[in-house]
Amino acid sequence: MLTASQIREQFPRPNRPSVGPYCVGGACVLALIREGLFWPTLDSTYPSLQTLSHALQVANPHLSLGEARLCAASIVLANDRGLFDSAWYYLNEALTLHTHPVPMVVMAPASMPDEERELAMV
Repeated sequence: MLTASQIREQFPRPNRPSVGPYCVGGACVLALIREGLFWPTLDSTYPSLQTLSHALQVANPHLSLGEARLCAASIVLANDRGLFDSAWYYLNEALTLHTHPVPMVVMAPASMPDEERELAMV
């Protein structure tokens, strides 16, 4: 799995559209292309929301389409305002969302005998 840090190392200088060769979202797409996980598109360096959403789902299959679209929009808006650290932050969020197991808490009913409650809460 690619991380935002790895992508940032490969593509350290994102820019706004028409100012530089790629944006933060473009860095993500280009890194996936390098890994052979994504096919190049006409908008690989400055991806559309649709292209970036799809790329985010390739990079993190745990993302729903809605989550991918929200993350893509956050990345693009931050990047277009020149807030590159924020764009990298949102990329990191997109790549790590739902990838860490959530501990399951089991609650035993109060009416259960003490011995069984202790076993149920292990």
